[in-house]
Amino acid sequence: MVGRSYADINNESLIILNKNRKDYTLSKRYDILGNYSRYISEGSTRIQVTQPKNKDLLVSAYKKNDKYILVAINLSEKTISTNIRLDGANIKGALKQFITNKDNRWNKTNIVPVSNKYYNLTIPQFSIVTLVGKVHL
Repeated sequence: MVGRSYADINNESLIILNKNRKDYTLSKRYDILGNYSRYISEGSTRIQVTQPKNKDLLVSAYKKNDKYILVAINLSEKTISTNIRLDGANIKGALKQFITNKDNRWNKTNIVPVSNKYYNLTIPQFSIVTLVGKVHL
């Protein structure tokens, strides 16, 4: 079945058309893509990140003006506790955290900074977490 994306076919589609061809399902791949596309705005610049020693945690970061975005992917079956620190900038307020995993789609929580330099984070097992914050310019 070339060119079709039905729920009973194992494919890599973002949107899966149901058999009645009227309804659809958004795949988990769609949710994961949203952790990037919903929060990293056009014109953002990717910035350097010191990667954690834990090989199961993948991290990328972006900035635009006084806004910064960090995307963390936990490939492990265990929750990972870590912290993020911003070098050369002072944190401004709470960090918005958006979690996607098997049970959540962009579930929002706020994280209060430990100081004006870093936050403590808990990244759930098999999840992707987008963190959005601001810094004092």
